[in-house]
Amino acid sequence: MKKTLTVIFVTILVLLPTIAGAIIHLTPNEIIQTPVNLSGTFLDEDGRGYEFNRNSNAFLASFFDDLDENSSPSLYTPENIKYDKKFIAEIVKKEKKQTLEFYLSILGNCYYKNENSELYRIDTAYANTLLNSQYVVSLYEEKYTPSLLSFSEQPILPQSVSLKYSPKNGTEPIVAHNIATSKDTRVYYSSNVSSFAFSVTPDLCFLKVYVNDVCRYDGYLYDFDPSVIKRSDTTVKYEIDATWMPTNANNCFGEAHYSFYISYAPAPSFTIESIKDEFLVVKAQNVRDPENILCTLSNGKNIETTFFKSNDNYYALIPIANVLDAGNHKLTFKCGETSKSLNVEITKPDFSVSSKVYTPKTPITAQMLNDMSSLLQSIGAQSSNDSIATGSFINYETQYAKYFTLTLGYGKVRSFTEGESLNMIGVEFSGLADMNIPAMNDGIVCAIGEDAILGKYVVVDHGYGLKSWYCNTSGASFEIGERVAKGDTVAKSGSSAVYDQTGFYLITTVNGIPVSPYAIYENNFTLPQ
Repeated sequence: MKKTLTVIFVTILVLLPTIAGAIIHLTPNEIIQTPVNLSGTFLDEDGRGYEFNRNSNAFLASFFDDLDENSSPSLYTPENIKYDKKFIAEIVKKEKKQTLEFYLSILGNCYYKNENSELYRIDTAYANTLLNSQYVVSLYEEKYTPSLLSFSEQPILPQSVSLKYSPKNGTEPIVAHNIATSKDTRVYYSSNVSSFAFSVTPDLCFLKVYVNDVCRYDGYLYDFDPSVIKRSDTTVKYEIDATWMPTNANNCFGEAHYSFYISYAPAPSFTIESIKDEFLVVKAQNVRDPENILCTLSNGKNIETTFFKSNDNYYALIPIANVLDAGNHKLTFKCGETSKSLNVEITKPDFSVSSKVYTPKTPITAQMLNDMSSLLQSIGAQSSNDSIATGSFINYETQYAKYFTLTLGYGKVRSFTEGESLNMIGVEFSGLADMNIPAMNDGIVCAIGEDAILGKYVVVDHGYGLKSWYCNTSGASFEIGERVAKGDTVAKSGSSAVYDQTGFYLITTVNGIPVSPYAIYENNFTLPQ
């Protein structure tokens, strides 16, 4: 027994150095087999993605473990690279949190930016392992999901889908189920359905058409006869079931369901309600997107127009005399697929020179004239959407002849002993100082100020782009934003303008362009109500 123990002891002594040497040469990872804790989220910009940790998602945990070893610094910035979608990764590793921004491209050129704003390019082969996974499925949804193109400027996406995406040849397709879009997609269309077009043509396609919950058609999409839709049908529901087969030509295959409404409406129409010396009043009917109405001259030049809603119609005041040359013109209004041409005749003011020559307080310069023009445009271009004025406008020549006398009319040229002359873009009334100046009509005071030429001014917004300017005053009687009624004292007469004349100077503008006040107060003009 003693001999046996002696042999064992001697053997241990002999092997001890070898065992110790082996232990000394083991790496830390060979000694400790437990990996460090790692968890986080990987989401696209829409908040879609995955939460993960090492136990629940070995793929993402492994991907972020080895990301640094499979990336290299890039000299680019995110603004200089092309990518299809951005993802955000928030990772907690060894209790340290970091946020990485990923810029992924279906072609495999992928990058990420760390918290120090340093950009790294991910090795293509390593990036492809992520691109071929289900964790970036939204990248392919936006690129390849078939959409319906026929009825609106924006493509109609499926309401629900069950599709497989093939990101790379030879790899297993990734799957997306039930990607929900709006459950009530309403598209406004002004003519009968003539064709259905898809971004990717389906191999099989079935259509159901409902009017007031009654099915009018149930069959193959391309056998559909649009004549089943009657003129009296205002809203029609369409349901389409499309199928794509797994062929080499398709980046995705599976099934998609589209459900949407089309509201049929009469085509837009345009008429000239009245022609004034200086501007047109145009009425638009059956219009759903007035901001997209385009007004074009026969020479191809566009005129800026703003249409304001009144009940079910839209109206626009369009200044013409100071925009167009004298003569006959054709104005074409276009809204969607509908266009309408209207003929108008323009008569220009002669701007004849007045016989009297005035002495200015300060010689008028070209810069002063430019500043005045900019002031009229900047204040005049902003207007209330509502018609504030009611009824006809005050005629100062007849209704207030006891207090004010017309001194110089619209279209004249005031000459001065020195400096630039002044085209009269309004009408000038003389009178005693500090007389009450009545507002032409109901409105809202939108500007109060002083100009080197106009003097102290008050501006009243009457709606539809029409404003009245009371200049050469001694001061305003209201504050900006206050509502005034027709006949209210909006300001007091004065002599604050560049020329020495007591009274007030009246200017009217449409969309910031001066128009003759005569066209407004001499013709019983009223704004559409």
